[in-house]
Amino acid sequence: MLSAVVFLFVFAFGRIGYIIFSGNYTVSSGHNSYGLTLSEMKETVYDCNMRKMNNNKNRLIAVVRPNEKCLAELKLLFSQPEIDEIMQELSKGYPVVKEIKNYASCDYIQIFEETASSSTTLLKLVQKSYNETVYEKKINFSVDAKGRILDGDTGTVIENGENNKKGIALTVNSKIQSAVEESAKNMKSGAVVVMDVNNADVLALYTDPDDYLNRSLMPYSVGSVFKLVVAAAASENNVSLSYECTGSITVGDTDFSCQKEKAHGRQGVKEALANSCNCYFVNLALNLGKDKILQTAQKLGFGSSVNIMPNYTVSNGNLPSQQALSSKGQLALLGFGQGEPYLNSA
Repeated sequence: MLSAVVFLFVFAFGRIGYIIFSGNYTVSSGHNSYGLTLSEMKETVYDCNMRKMNNNKNRLIAVVRPNEKCLAELKLLFSQPEIDEIMQELSKGYPVVKEIKNYASCDYIQIFEETASSSTTLLKLVQKSYNETVYEKKINFSVDAKGRILDGDTGTVIENGENNKKGIALTVNSKIQSAVEESAKNMKSGAVVVMDVNNADVLALYTDPDDYLNRSLMPYSVGSVFKLVVAAAASENNVSLSYECTGSITVGDTDFSCQKEKAHGRQGVKEALANSCNCYFVNLALNLGKDKILQTAQKLGFGSSVNIMPNYTVSNGNLPSQQALSSKGQLALLGFGQGEPYLNSA
């Protein structure tokens, strides 16, 4: 009997020693703690004047633990509907993190002041390309073997990364951007793009945040704007035509007309641009031919793409193919910015 008891003690102490010193039974922090994120910062985005466009605001964060003392203080920070929502979350047995609007002195609910980032459509676009998290603050709570928060544990705050100034500088002017967002906040569709006419820098960019399409960077049918390309092709190739617009022009078996079939009379390129005369530009396109027009359009960027930031390329639209423009009807349509496939550009 004595030998058996001694053997059991020796075995138990030996087993405990093995567990302590071997390291094979170390419980990782991920299995004995429950973590909540208090704040997270992406790379800082600066405007053209090096003003911060994100990571530039402070907010108050409350950490509520699932105990009676914290529950009694909820009314100091939250409205009744918010309290009902928090109570629902706390019923799962874990602390919750909530943003609060106003500070109130609490003995048990913990309050942290953290840096917050704006979340505009422009910043969301930028962060698709620059998505590196440079700083994160978490609070970890110890749990028992069943995953329950230990009584009395107020949590351990852990910070990872550096809250530094490095980031990305844009051509955007944050004051112009703010003015555009305020002016366009009730706009239901479309987009706003403000550019510097001297160097084509984008100064502001906006699209409806509820729209699935980023209309500020997607190609649109250019329509009569393409008449400028045809006029440029004529100038490059020393083609100068005078044309008598009667309101319509026939190409093959198709009639093309000006708006409301208005007869503009004798037109040179200047008059035709001023009147947006379809008939003039149909005639000009047929005289120039597809090769000269396509060559000028490609020089102006049509049919190419632009990499505006890493991992984000914008199409500059499509041009009809050489084969499609072998049809005089399609070439006529191209003259005033129409045709198949639809001529479009960003």
